[in-house]
This record gives sequence, C-alpha cells and structure tokens, in this order.
Amino acid sequence: MQTEGKLGKLRNMLAFAAAAILVLVVVFYLTQTFLPNTSNDMLPLTDKITSKFMTPYWADKRFDKVDPNKDKIMLSIGDAKVIDGIKIVYRGKERRSDFKLDVFVLDFDREMSFPHTLDVKQAKKGFRLSGKNFQLISARKHRVHLWYHKKRQY
Repeated sequence: MQTEGKLGKLRNMLAFAAAAILVLVVVFYLTQTFLPNTSNDMLPLTDKITSKFMTPYWADKRFDKVDPNKDKIMLSIGDAKVIDGIKIVYRGKERRSDFKLDVFVLDFDREMSFPHTLDVKQAKKGFRLSGKNFQLISARKHRVHLWYHKKRQY
C-alpha cells in the first residue's frame, strides 16, 4: 500500500517536471521567434540588460568622419569659453531666428565685450568672430553648439 503512495507521488512529480519543461521550451521558442535578436558577432550577448540598449561606438556613423581641424564647442547661457585669445559668452536666443554672443578679445581689452547678434541660417553656413572661423550646429534657448574651425575656410 505504501509503495503505491510513493509511486503516485513520484508519478505526480515527474508529470509536474515534464509540464514545467514543456512550458519553458514553449516560452523560449516564442521569445526566439518573435522578439528581435539583440546580439551580433561584433557585440556578443554577455550582459543581457546592457546589450539590449547599448550601441557600440563603431556602429555610430558620426565617428567615421572625425576632422582634426575642428573642435565642437557647447555653451550654456552665461558660460564662457576661451579659444585662441578670445572669450565667447552665450547670451541666449533673442527671437526664433537670432542668437546672441558676447566676444571678449583678450589681447585687446579683457573687460570690453563686443556683442554679436547672429542669424541662425547664416550662422549655419559659417561666420567669423575676431578672425576665428565658426559654424553653428544648433542654437537653443539655453544652449548653443558650434564648430570651431582651426584652419581658415571662409
């Protein structure tokens, strides 16, 4: 009588284990079939969380065209950046199409600013401040991004 009870418990445990394995196989099949693959040969799937959201730097096309003759400059309102003897201070956007910069020529007078109001469309083509070449990337209310061209282009 006791052997039938133990045999019944064993049979129930085996049935439960088989059902659990079947469910896991079905879930694995569905995830591999219908969810996108997050790994490739260049980025092996070692850390499951970071590999889903991380893009390797070599996949980013912006790094293909690194130009040693220009630097990217980011200025917030009121921030100053010294570049080759001039100090540039961003003063914000005046209207939808204009932004303001104050330029201090350090060799001439450290206290005197030369205010400039520039048009966004014209600045994207390029502009000069105190003999230095710049090009606007983007101008927002609180931040501006510029390219500083080390060699003369305009």
